[in-house]
Amino acid sequence: MDYHLDVTGGPLHYAPMLAPVLFFRRVPKPSRPRGKALYAHLLLALLCLLLPGCLGGPGVKGDVPHPEGVKPADAVSTASTSAVRYDVRIDSNPPNTGLTAEMRENSQLVWLRDQPPDSRVGLERRVLEDVETARKILHSQGYYDGRVRRRIDWDARPVAVTLTLVPGERYVVGRTSLRYERPEPSAMPEAEASLGPGMGTDFMENAPETLASFGLSDGAPAEAQAVLQSVASVVKTMHRQGYPLAEEGKARYVIDRSTHTLEAEVTIKTGPLLRMGSVRVQEKGVLAEDGKEKPGVPSVNEDYLDMLSPWINGQYWDDELLKQYRTTLQETGLFSAIDIKPARVPLPDSAKPLEVEEKESRPINAAVSGPAPQGPIWVTKDGMTPVSLTVRDAPPRTVSGGLLYSTDTGFGVRGAWENRNLWGGGEQLRVTAPISEDSQSLNVSFRKPAFGIRDQALVGEAWAINETTDAYDQTAVSFSGGLERRFRKNWRNWWASARVSVEAGRLDDNLNGSRTYSLVGIPLAVRRDTTNDLLNPTMGTRVNLEVTPYTGTYMGPLTTVRSRLDASGYYSPFDWSRLVLAGRLGLGTLSGESVEDIPASLRFYTGGGGSVRGYKYQSLGPHDKNGDPLGGLSFTDVSFEARFKITESFGIVPFVDGGMVYESSTPDWGRDLAWGVGLGFRYYTLIGPIRLDVATPLQDRDNNKAFQIYLSIGQAF
Repeated sequence: MDYHLDVTGGPLHYAPMLAPVLFFRRVPKPSRPRGKALYAHLLLALLCLLLPGCLGGPGVKGDVPHPEGVKPADAVSTASTSAVRYDVRIDSNPPNTGLTAEMRENSQLVWLRDQPPDSRVGLERRVLEDVETARKILHSQGYYDGRVRRRIDWDARPVAVTLTLVPGERYVVGRTSLRYERPEPSAMPEAEASLGPGMGTDFMENAPETLASFGLSDGAPAEAQAVLQSVASVVKTMHRQGYPLAEEGKARYVIDRSTHTLEAEVTIKTGPLLRMGSVRVQEKGVLAEDGKEKPGVPSVNEDYLDMLSPWINGQYWDDELLKQYRTTLQETGLFSAIDIKPARVPLPDSAKPLEVEEKESRPINAAVSGPAPQGPIWVTKDGMTPVSLTVRDAPPRTVSGGLLYSTDTGFGVRGAWENRNLWGGGEQLRVTAPISEDSQSLNVSFRKPAFGIRDQALVGEAWAINETTDAYDQTAVSFSGGLERRFRKNWRNWWASARVSVEAGRLDDNLNGSRTYSLVGIPLAVRRDTTNDLLNPTMGTRVNLEVTPYTGTYMGPLTTVRSRLDASGYYSPFDWSRLVLAGRLGLGTLSGESVEDIPASLRFYTGGGGSVRGYKYQSLGPHDKNGDPLGGLSFTDVSFEARFKITESFGIVPFVDGGMVYESSTPDWGRDLAWGVGLGFRYYTLIGPIRLDVATPLQDRDNNKAFQIYLSIGQAF
């Protein structure tokens, strides 16, 4: 893109829109001369020896110019090899903290103060470079009449350098105009002119003529960043409204000193109007079984990839839909690289460049080694442009394992195997086997995405368990299946599911002894997840509400409704994100039956590593005469954590947990909560944090240990 600057009412003055844009954070340190520059320095030294006036030799008075502020008598001292230490002061008149802060951040005098120059000339050079930097900062902030004053006090020890910014009157935005340059008819996709109205928004139907529609209003400060962001917003909007190839063309900026305004004339090259078509998978590297890359198409069915696309064929091009599509593909876990763009017509083999290598470090012909030429935009007979998808397969199978430990339940291990592309349509099959001293289980889950429609999945689960706790002994199996749907548009973070479940087994509890039971349920769930990480979230919220009507037999026929709400939130109060505040709330209720008529495994329990740390597993709430837990019809628990990351690999987490189980079906909303406190340690790895928590109970110390220890992978919630 081209930039041009005109000035009215005065001489040409520097403007921040000249490329490159004058935003910078650090001034690079001076580098040593290399190559040809080194020979130039040697030649200059030789000439200095031969010519009069160099190195203090005889010559004409005034041959050697002296830096400003340095007297001729001081010239010898400028060649001294002793470092010239200095202090620097940066201010503005009138005071402007924003300008001075920006100047300090970009000042060579500030950044290199601990590396003083070897001479006065070196210091003067730094000062002059900072003066130029200050001018650029003034102009980028809209102070085109700004001046910079410099002063060096050579008599001070250390030398005192003062830079004063005098911004003057700030320029404001005046008239702005937008021009749109359409492609020549011969360069436009075939049949574009004959197409009727499409779905979505055609930007050019109501194209704005000024930048005011993009956040740059008349009278606003003429800041370079604001102007350039406004122009970028034009292009970004066009990419979302039918013109994915739009780009900025020539830009002309004019400052008027008499009115202190900046005017902008910007040309946008629109490119062709495109409509989105079906997905076309291009060839790219695919990981073979041996882990090596080979050419070919990915192992995922193209029909499945097309079904995942969020657009309707024929609607005007929208880059935002491509971003959603990329996110959807990333969430499948099937790809390690993804590239999405408008498809182009493949070039014949005669137009393709050769793949060549260098021989003996000799340069390659640029015509052969340059970037591959591209064909024209591909438009089908029905007027749509296919979406080109290039992906690289990721390994579809994963084997994982973990170690668990807590002082109340002992050691445990957890193994898992997963296939994320069982039959080429993103089908997920996962088998997990958690085994501990008191509990052994096997869980198999299946998920078929894009079942019938894009955002719907067929889900199924089966599990078997053998468990012994202080509350009950259980041996049971369960099967469930149903549908899960993700909401669209502004509800993309919401899911809803409906299933049918069947469960049967034997229970031996502290109220009813050993009995068989059977249950048929319809689990209905709604969940919302805006967190940024599964195992270590630092921002966002999670909410899960599940309501399950049950019918079956236990002590006799039973009918009950089990409801549970779990919510958690994560907040990082500082930009550096080393501190994360996390909170959790859990509520549950059972209705329709008395506590003894409900199977013990269906009742609510709390206490232990998954709820209130510091207390024995499932120990809070009603107990029998032997002190064993009975469970209840409702519960409440809360947790608060301050997750502080000391280093990239290590962190500490002070925490407070509280909770209680109640006999009634209505929680007492925080009354009689049992509290536990503790300190956790985190070791951060690529697969997630390793968690070690030490907690102590604040109530009922006689029936609990002085502390409990918990070890697992992932945060507590």
